[in-house]
Amino acid sequence: MLKILLTLPLLLIATACASVPASGASRSDTLSSADAPSYDSRPYFAARDEAPAIDTGPYHEHTIRPIVGYTTERQDGGFTLAAQYEYRFKKEWGAGAFADIVFGDSTAFVLGAAGYWHPVENLTLVAGPGVDFDNDDVFARVGGSYDIKLKQLTIGPAIYVDLGAKSTPILAGLLASFDF
Repeated sequence: MLKILLTLPLLLIATACASVPASGASRSDTLSSADAPSYDSRPYFAARDEAPAIDTGPYHEHTIRPIVGYTTERQDGGFTLAAQYEYRFKKEWGAGAFADIVFGDSTAFVLGAAGYWHPVENLTLVAGPGVDFDNDDVFARVGGSYDIKLKQLTIGPAIYVDLGAKSTPILAGLLASFDF
């Protein structure tokens, strides 16, 4: 039994060596073109030292998103017009600003800066600081939107929550995206 276990690796090595062409013959000489495997003709070290390809994919650097929606709890809530601007410096990451006008019992003006993350196609997550000028309130906005691409237009639902505000307003609405 021990002899069989010791000779098995030697047989495998001998079989592998027998399939290698003689030093004067090339692999293509021993195989017909139909049987020849396709392989990368670059030397091993060239393929290994090259940087892997990074999927940058098509995306626009600038995006403007007007939003029509409703905000709860800020000045008793009300109809809201909002806008976002994003500059994408990588496929997944962007930075920009947002502005809201909330029409409730009184009109509230909100401005802020935002970081944008695109973890998957059509999904945008947002986080950043903001200021409600009517309430002298500073808050952190978190939320997201999902883009539904129609022929020439991109629309989708959006929801944002302002954390740390005197109340916790939620903006829910419909956005359109314009890329350039």
